[in-house]
Amino acid sequence: MKRLSVWECEIPGIHVAGTNGKGSTCAYLQSLFMGHGYKVGGFVSPHLVTMRERFLIDKKSVCEEIFAKAFQKVYRAAAELENEKKEYPTFLEFLFAMGMVIFNMAKVDLIVLETGLGGRLDATNVYDKTDVCVLTSIGLDHCKILGDTKEKIAAEKAGIIKDTESGITDVFMHAAHVHHANVNKIDKSQFYVEKIKHKNIDFSYKSSYYNYISLTLSTYALYQVDNATLALRAYEAFCMRHELMP
Repeated sequence: MKRLSVWECEIPGIHVAGTNGKGSTCAYLQSLFMGHGYKVGGFVSPHLVTMRERFLIDKKSVCEEIFAKAFQKVYRAAAELENEKKEYPTFLEFLFAMGMVIFNMAKVDLIVLETGLGGRLDATNVYDKTDVCVLTSIGLDHCKILGDTKEKIAAEKAGIIKDTESGITDVFMHAAHVHHANVNKIDKSQFYVEKIKHKNIDFSYKSSYYNYISLTLSTYALYQVDNATLALRAYEAFCMRHELMP
C-alpha cells in the first residue's frame, strides 16, 4: 500500500463483518451517509456481472476509465514486488488495493468496507482508519478456513475490531475489551415492527438522539429490520465520534 501512496489520506471508514446481512447493512449505511450529503465509497463482494460492481461511488459501480487506471497502478506495484522476489498479492489483496486507489482518486468523504472472508486476516483489515466496526449475525461459513464452530468463526470476524448467542457475544465483548473499543449491542428492545404491508415494513427505531422514530423499508423480509437497525446504530456511532449531527 505504501507503494501506491494511498495511506497518506485520512479517509474515515466503517468496517462490516459477519456471516449474514453484510451486504444489506453496507447498502443501508451508504444510503444513510449519501442522504446527508456525503460522498461515499463502497468496497463490497462478490460481483455478479462485472468486477466494477465491487467498487462503488455513491452506490454506483466505478466507471471503466477509473477502473482501468486503478488496475494499471496496482499491477505495476505488484510487478515491482515480484521483481524484488517479494510475495505477490492475492486476488482479494489486489482488488482491495485497487479499491483504495479508486476511493482516493474519487476523493470520497468516507468508505464502507465489507470483508470478503472472515475479518482478522481479510485483506480489508490492513486499513486502520476505520472509526466504527460492525458485526452482523454469525453462522457457519468458510469452516475450513475460519473454524468449525460459531465461536471460532466469531473470533475471526471480531478481528476487524481495533484501538446473538452467548458464546459469540462473549467473543465479541472480549475482543472489544482488548482493543479498548466502545460496544453498542443491538437487541429487540431497540426496534419493533409496526406494520407489514405489500413490499413494505413500517418499524420504529429507538434512536440515540430522538427516542423512537418511525421508518419504512421497501421490503417484506423481516430480517432486514435487524440489518437496518444495525446500520442506523453504526451511523449514529460514527456521527458521535466525529461530533456530527445525524
